[in-house]
Amino acid sequence: MKKPSRSIPLWSILLLQLVMLCHGQTASLVIGEDLPSPLPIADRKIAFLFDDGPLPGNTATILDALKKTGMKATFSVVGKNVQASPELARRIVAEGHELANQTWSHPDLSKLSPEQILSELQKAEEVIHATTGVHARFFRPPDGQLSPENAELIKSAGYLILMPTFDSGDWRCPPAGMVRKAILDGVTPGAMILAHDSFPKSVAEMPGILEELSKRGFESLTVTDLLLQAVAQN
Repeated sequence: MKKPSRSIPLWSILLLQLVMLCHGQTASLVIGEDLPSPLPIADRKIAFLFDDGPLPGNTATILDALKKTGMKATFSVVGKNVQASPELARRIVAEGHELANQTWSHPDLSKLSPEQILSELQKAEEVIHATTGVHARFFRPPDGQLSPENAELIKSAGYLILMPTFDSGDWRCPPAGMVRKAILDGVTPGAMILAHDSFPKSVAEMPGILEELSKRGFESLTVTDLLLQAVAQN
């Protein structure tokens, strides 16, 4: 996949795509497969990306912690999970968070045909919109894996491909406390931090992580709002 010129910051490319999409245009650039650098933010603004939800118990724990700390996040939701837990999907939106489309069934996209991939996107989009009234602008690849060819396909469907700048590593199921340590030791202003609804052990650590980040002066925003902060400061 052709990567953007280094003279063009990745945050500005993603923001350009967002503006184009809001005006009904097709995005022409996409974030690459490698994790980009944190957004150029002067103050302690960050964004959390929570993948794989919504899931009973786990998503509510995350939402409660976000509400307690006054923080916002972007939730990459799986269509069949939205169908199974519509009240959680509606709560995500009602409490000011953002949704991204993570397909209908969280498949390995490398094993699907282009038609099957588009069907996964469309089926998820239909249930997300029917449940919440929201059209998801962003797409999160299942397991963060996306070939150049499939990236082009996703772009052609009008989505912005969302990649984090910091991986909490919760999907590796590390020992207790390691996800907390990774995030608190590694967070920087402008970071987009990947975490998941689907790992109960790390979800249980999230209230303490968010509380400590708040004490340190960090504020989590939706990805869209973090991008707008970046462009306002640059």
